[in-house]
Amino acid sequence: MTHHLQYLKNSTSEFSDLDLLRLMIGGEDALQKASTLLDSFNGIKGLSQSTPAALARHQGIGTTTAIRIHAGMRLGQRSLFSTIPIDPIDSADKAFRLLWPVLCNEAEESLFALFLNRRRVLIRMEQLTKGSEAFTIVDPRQIYHHALLCRSSGIILAHNHPSGDPHPSIQDISITERVHQVGELLQIPLLDHLIIGSDEFISFAELGLISSFERPE
Repeated sequence: MTHHLQYLKNSTSEFSDLDLLRLMIGGEDALQKASTLLDSFNGIKGLSQSTPAALARHQGIGTTTAIRIHAGMRLGQRSLFSTIPIDPIDSADKAFRLLWPVLCNEAEESLFALFLNRRRVLIRMEQLTKGSEAFTIVDPRQIYHHALLCRSSGIILAHNHPSGDPHPSIQDISITERVHQVGELLQIPLLDHLIIGSDEFISFAELGLISSFERPE
């Protein structure tokens, strides 16, 4: 029985990263190509952070296969947050579970905002900046422009640290305080700011650095 038929017969079985990548690549020497890619990108996490161009540079992969691998990775990530939650996001853990699929594999620093209604239900999720210093260049006016447009009653910010260390820098703390102050003036509170690193996060609200979540009415 071939590798493909094994998967067809029982896709719920535990297949390794190598096995799954081999199936995505397909064709001759798929196992060797998959092994080479995982070694080159230091495992599946590094592979998920790669670009199609970087994948295509590897011998035997080519543009078509590179796009197929990259698109498969992105589709898997999107499946984790494709449905807009209807329950209130009233804790840092709930916010983390929504944002982690978006930020966990980002190779660059990205800043997202969750705009919530009065009952803390998500209205809209927006990527605000992306780059090596994404959060340090954020303008509070940009954030509250989006908030006013969608009539948000509260905001949660989140950005990732590609290093994997979620502890806030002095700049993170300073800018969060600026955003919080603007929110107080506009009466659209900054409810929390999460910093996500790998599989863990830091919550500014839980650290007592900004006001904690208000209970939905």
